[in-house]
Parts: sequence; structure tokens; C-alpha cells
Amino acid sequence: MAAHQRGRLIGAMVEAVERHGYGAVSVAEVVALAGVSKGAFYANFADKQDCFLATYEEIVELGSAQIEAAYGEAEGAEERLRAAFGAFLALATAYAPAGRLVFLASLEVGAAAVPAREQAGARFEAVLVESFAEVDSPHPVSPLVIRAIVGGTREVVYRRMHAEEAERLEAEIETLVEWGLGYHRGAGRSSLAGLGAFEAPGQTDPLDWEEPPGSKRARRELSQRERIIRATAQIAAAEGYPALTVGSISSRAGTSNQTFYANFDSKAGAFLAAFDVLAGRAFERTAEAFGSHQGWLEAGAAGIMALLGHFAADPLHRRLIFFELAAAGPEALGRAEAMLDAFIGFLEPEELPAEVPLRPPRVVLEALAGGIWAVVEHEVAAGRGDSLAELAPELIDFVLVAFGTE
Repeated sequence: MAAHQRGRLIGAMVEAVERHGYGAVSVAEVVALAGVSKGAFYANFADKQDCFLATYEEIVELGSAQIEAAYGEAEGAEERLRAAFGAFLALATAYAPAGRLVFLASLEVGAAAVPAREQAGARFEAVLVESFAEVDSPHPVSPLVIRAIVGGTREVVYRRMHAEEAERLEAEIETLVEWGLGYHRGAGRSSLAGLGAFEAPGQTDPLDWEEPPGSKRARRELSQRERIIRATAQIAAAEGYPALTVGSISSRAGTSNQTFYANFDSKAGAFLAAFDVLAGRAFERTAEAFGSHQGWLEAGAAGIMALLGHFAADPLHRRLIFFELAAAGPEALGRAEAMLDAFIGFLEPEELPAEVPLRPPRVVLEALAGGIWAVVEHEVAAGRGDSLAELAPELIDFVLVAFGTE
């Protein structure tokens, strides 16, 4: 009986999330859809979030079993890889509500869902590790690159589902498989002339973002709007987006609620403004690095190094973007996608030099950007955000292999 009720509650969570997203779901709605009592709900789950994460894990477990079965039934390393990729991408379309819960709604949960997403990615990574190990190649594929491949594939699925274009995935499977196989066929360039050693970017703001925005110095050097933005960023980074209130923001900024509403309509507006400022800094540093080298290969590598350096030097920004941004709703997710699109733009010049033999299709560029994003998120979640710059050589390889550089 208890197992039956748990199953009904999990099914109800999928239905409720499909109706209007995780944020709007209530325990009362899930109970009503499941046809059970609130007592039965709390006998199975601590709260709404616990129920959601259990639902996520149930879907991932079923999907992982299908991926592993498809992998095991195929013959030959490359065919097994194709089968695993196909099964992974099919999860997004076989039962769309479950796919949207895994690839879209889980982002709304914020930092609490990161361990579950990491565990889900690890299951697919294990399949790829085994598959690549079977391939006779002089270029072994590192665990970091495999993580990037999985993260990049997940990014493509997210984009198609977010745009309600999941049907495109079927036509893109073979392109993504060939992209993945490319990592045991070529080794890229981890050492490029003219780059020099990595140097973390210096402090470009006259006032550190960790400075209390209500301090005398902040009051002297920042506008009220800037103090509100910084207060919002600091609270969200320290306590999470759900902890934000207009009152707490105003208190930390040293302003009144009236002043807050003279600048922003809501806490979401202030949070997105903070993200825009911080994302603008990341874009400027990356663009400056790209523009500092004449050769496209060197410029691309320098841009990747600059992006990693920015996140390594800015713990507040990496906390906001990787753990709190999605909790601010659909508009926030659109901001994150736009930031990735800006990075993709650096990889998509109108003309490529002769020494770059391949121009990857757009879906591969999306996967490359998503792969870097996934690796950075993994490192930040593991508490290694300060050491991100050390990943530059492997992530540069990860990108350049897709352009056929060996």
C-alpha cells in the first residue's frame, strides 16, 4: 500500500510540474492529483522538494537502465556508443513530461538539485568511459572530457526542450555521436604558441563585491541602485535565491523599501540586474582575451582561459550563475542561455583560418559551450572553483578537437 501511494505521488508530481513548473506546485495539488491524504504524503516525503527529487531520481533510474541496456545489446565500441547516445536523447522525447522534469524543471530547484543532476550525469559518464576504453586509439579520452561530452549533450537536450523543439533531436543524434567519437580520433592542441602562462584577472571594480553595500565606503562610491544590486547578489550567494526578500535586500543595502521599488519592480528584477552586471564582466574579459591574439586558435584558447580565470577569481558570480540563477524563473534561464550564446559567438566567426579544417555545425557548438559549463559547475559543486584555471589545457583540447585541429 505504501509503495503504491508513493508511486501515485511521484506520478502526480510529474503531472503537476508539467502543468505549471516546479515553483508553482504545492503539496495540496500533488495530494489531490494522487488521490491520497496529506498524511500519506508526509509519510513518504519530507516536503515538496523531497518529493520532486525522489521523482527525478526515479525517472533517471529508469532512463539509465534503458541506456545501459541499449549499450549492452549493441556490438562493437562505436555501435555501443551510438546506442547509448540514442537512448539518452530518446529519453527527452519518449515521455515528454518526464523529460521536461529532468532537463528543465530540475533547474528551478537550484542548488538542492545539483547532487541529483551530478549523479545522473555520472551514470551516463560511466557508460562512455567503458565505451571509450574498448576503442583502440592512441588518444585516450580523459574523465574530464567525458564529463564535458555528457554535459554538452545535456545542454543540447535542454535547449531543444526549452524551445519546444524536441523533435529536432532525432535528426541530430548522428551528428552528436560523430562529435563524441571524434575525441578518440584526434588529440587537439593543449599547448599553443603565444599564449604564455595563465594569469588570473585583476580586480576591475574600484570597490570589491564582498564589501558590505551599506558601509560608509559603499554609500560614498556607489549609487543606491548599485548598492541594491550588490546586496541582492550577496544574499543570494550566501543564503540562496529563495531567501531573498525586499526587506532583507533593503536592510543590507542601507536603503528603504521605497527606494528599492523606485529602482526595481521585484526581487527577481534586482537579482537579474545583478546577474547582468556580473555576466557583463565575464563577457568583457573573455572578449578582451579573444581580441588579444591575431590567430583564431590562439584567440579561442585565450578566451577559454579568461572565462575559467574569471570564475576562479569570482566566487560570488559562480555561486549565482551555477546554483541560484535558475531558481529565479524562466527569464533567468533565458539569461543563462544568452550568456552561453555569447560564448558560442566567439567560436563561430564568419571565416576560419586555413589551419582549421572543420567548421562544426551549430548543434556541436552548443554542445561545446554546454560541456565547458557542465565541467565548471561540477568543479564548483565539488569545492574546487578556485582551481578552475588548471582545467584550461584539457578544455581547450575539448573545443579544438571539434574543429579538427591535431
